[in-house]
Amino acid sequence: MKTVAGMSEVASPQAIIASIETQARLVRTPFDGGTMAWRIWGDGPPLVLVHGGHGSWMHWTRNILPLARHFKVLVPDLPGYGWSDAPPGEIDAERLAEIVAAGLQQLLNESEAIAFAGFSFGGVMAGHIAACMAPRVRRLVLLGAGGLALPRPPPPGLVKWQKATSDADRRAAHRANLEAVMIANPAKVDDLAIYIQEQNTQRARLRSRSISLTDALRRKLDQVRLPLAGIWGERDPMTGRYVETRRELLRALDPGCPFVVIEGAGHWVQYEASGEVNASLMSWFA
Repeated sequence: MKTVAGMSEVASPQAIIASIETQARLVRTPFDGGTMAWRIWGDGPPLVLVHGGHGSWMHWTRNILPLARHFKVLVPDLPGYGWSDAPPGEIDAERLAEIVAAGLQQLLNESEAIAFAGFSFGGVMAGHIAACMAPRVRRLVLLGAGGLALPRPPPPGLVKWQKATSDADRRAAHRANLEAVMIANPAKVDDLAIYIQEQNTQRARLRSRSISLTDALRRKLDQVRLPLAGIWGERDPMTGRYVETRRELLRALDPGCPFVVIEGAGHWVQYEASGEVNASLMSWFA
């Protein structure tokens, strides 16, 4: 049986990630205080995938190669995450977006129209980045995005993985946090998901919560109108029973906005329900 990257389901997480990463072109773009890491797969119209808080390009592990058959897929590690440097001083969504947009301008021709998809905190960032490049934006897809100042349930409690005293305890903490926040079906919290969570959290140097809990994305989408689409997991604990408020807001901003709620899926919807998410993205960006 095959899994991501066309490898056997018994392949190690490290081997799966390495197989995907070795097919990419790694490029670094400079900013004041460091550089950003970009990984690029495929050819065709550019599609930018923006990861969530405490994440990296690996948030899109199950999406990159299917999408790269049709698009040039550009996946950054946002400043302060993954293999990118952290910017000096105070940060906000505007400053981070300017860094990422400047990198994109170096990587793409001025004539190329760009599609964006942003997950969670990455939805806030994708909205700000797209606004910087508004005349060139084909569509912005938000997946479980924050920054909308809409009703939400209390945040789930998390296990402090940093306090684990053994590898087994640390893995158990990451599993518990994935089940609490990211993946609705415990059976889908596999070794690959745990490995990605562990790698991402260890490399995260910026806190995104102070941005995600604001109305930063809502204000930006009011200022700069963009073609929108939305994908939410029905069992996303960051949204709870308020998913329809997201649909209503996005359709108020863009009446033609397609909006998909994936039954049984949690917050990390593009991992847990990758087939449905990939099909929607390919349809909307075709």
